[in-house]
Amino acid sequence: MELTSLERLPLWIGGRAVAPSTTRYGEVTNPATGEVVRHVPLANAAMIGDADSDVEAGRRAGTFTVQLLDSCQPSRADLVAADLSSAVGLLLVG
Repeated sequence: MELTSLERLPLWIGGRAVAPSTTRYGEVTNPATGEVVRHVPLANAAMIGDADSDVEAGRRAGTFTVQLLDSCQPSRADLVAADLSSAVGLLLVG
């Protein structure tokens, strides 16, 4: 079936349906038949934390990582930010 002829499910964020801004969708199949029955939006994820263990957890999960640091300490994160507001701003920009 074509993508347009199947139901496209919303994202569920904070217990509410949210319209996705993505054009990327994945297939949901019936395991008994292999038939594609729905399409789900593919969203991006990020791990924001202040500890090295947070960065490692994000890497293990395959997500983008941002570490909160108040100085010029070395980090293995993809990005470094001074606080949570700055980290969210960096993620929203790009």
